[in-house]
Amino acid sequence: MYTSILHIPPYPLPPPPAGNTAVYLLYAGARLSSIQRSAAAKGASAAALVASGAGVKLRDPTEMELALALARFGESVDYTLLTLEPSKLCDYVYELCGKFTSYYQACKVIDNGAVDPSRLLLVRATQLVIQKTNELLGIGYVSKV
Repeated sequence: MYTSILHIPPYPLPPPPAGNTAVYLLYAGARLSSIQRSAAAKGASAAALVASGAGVKLRDPTEMELALALARFGESVDYTLLTLEPSKLCDYVYELCGKFTSYYQACKVIDNGAVDPSRLLLVRATQLVIQKTNELLGIGYVSKV
């Protein structure tokens, strides 16, 4: 509650804009798209990597956490449909964005001009899941901020 000698409003002030907001989800999507554009500028493409049969190697704990969160996508959609609680899907995608942020801070996808193919694939998988989740929630997807 806001208190002041000069003015005391009769209602509590709204909380600061933190938490699982659509803006946070949209920003994560834009960051994922930006990484892929940077990789493409260096000649790397997730689609070409998939076509070549490249796989994902989980070398860092944050990579494993992100991969496990991605694997829960289907389960999260099923649970949301079963309970008819779309907020559960919001919670899932917010948690996924948090896992991605931890991964992004710990693991370089592009380091000294070289693109790590495994990490680029993990970025693409994360982008696809966030894109689909946002679509299911009616939020949309932003590739540039």
